[in-house]
Amino acid sequence: MTKLLEDKVEESVPIPFTRPPSTRKSKHKLLLAVSICLILTVGYLNQYTGYLNISISLTDRQVPTLSQINGGNSKCLSFDKELRNIIQGSSRLFITMPAKAAGSTMKGFVKLCNGDEEKPKNILNEKEKIREFLTSSQELSKIIVSHVYNDQALLDLIPYITKETPLIYIYRNEQDRLMSAIRQVTATDICMNAKHDVKLLRNDNDRCDIDEDALIDSVITPKLAEIGDGAPEIMTCAMYDALKNYGPNIIFVNYKQVNRLQEIIAEYNCPEIAPQQRNKAGEHLTTYVKLHNDSVDSSIRGGRDENDKEEYINLEDWMRHKKDVIEWALQMEKSQCQIHTKHLEDNLLACPDEMMQLSF
Repeated sequence: MTKLLEDKVEESVPIPFTRPPSTRKSKHKLLLAVSICLILTVGYLNQYTGYLNISISLTDRQVPTLSQINGGNSKCLSFDKELRNIIQGSSRLFITMPAKAAGSTMKGFVKLCNGDEEKPKNILNEKEKIREFLTSSQELSKIIVSHVYNDQALLDLIPYITKETPLIYIYRNEQDRLMSAIRQVTATDICMNAKHDVKLLRNDNDRCDIDEDALIDSVITPKLAEIGDGAPEIMTCAMYDALKNYGPNIIFVNYKQVNRLQEIIAEYNCPEIAPQQRNKAGEHLTTYVKLHNDSVDSSIRGGRDENDKEEYINLEDWMRHKKDVIEWALQMEKSQCQIHTKHLEDNLLACPDEMMQLSF
């Protein structure tokens, strides 16, 4: 009886399960392969996080870090603190901007602040003008302001920007800038000042009429005058490469903040000069566009012609209705590195004073 009970006890003892060695090895190999793939994938993505503003962690979810543009960190600046220190510690100051980004306002202010004539005009775009500036006086102007027409002007300047000679770039959203340039070139240059060889349907003291095809084919598509002096021409891949390679002391500021910019510059250079404001948008002739399609809302019509056949629309309304498709419809050139400009704009406008500094 005792023997029988002992046999039953032995039968009830659980036998430990041991995974076959081959199964354990297979699992280890699989885990190793997955780990290697994960490491390689993360390493590949990390190579581009500077371009995509992404931070990737193996142990946690995605966490935002300091915004990056082409590998450089963006830092918000304030007018009352950081900019004061930069202006106060500078021996010379460069200020640049695209067309239609408060350039005329800044030029007028700098002319008064320097106490001399603007000599020569838009100096950064021609090496001959820079050479002329070098020998123009024994004491050269401390503040140099200039529009830039393309990236070459900045490519020539960026390698020589130092802590003591900061560069301030006045930025404007490209779509807004483009609309302002179309208005300037059409209503002011062509209609009011008779510049450029563009055919008009009517041009007198109170009104200017232009055909829609002429506006598109002769003004906008060829990027006539200031229309072609914007971000696609200036903020190129080559410019961003130069920023990364040379690490200049460069500050970006939204064009709407130029009054505050002038105040700080004046405080340390010309305290007797008040901020200047010049808005060339009001210096134009009322302009209408003759449409091919007369199905236009009556509230924005500019009236029919004398023969009651053609419909007209105010240039402002024409741009308002078409501004978000003009560049696409006309396949206007864009920089292949515009992703950096988009990140730059997002970061810039997120700053309380809409001003930031890039460092590498």
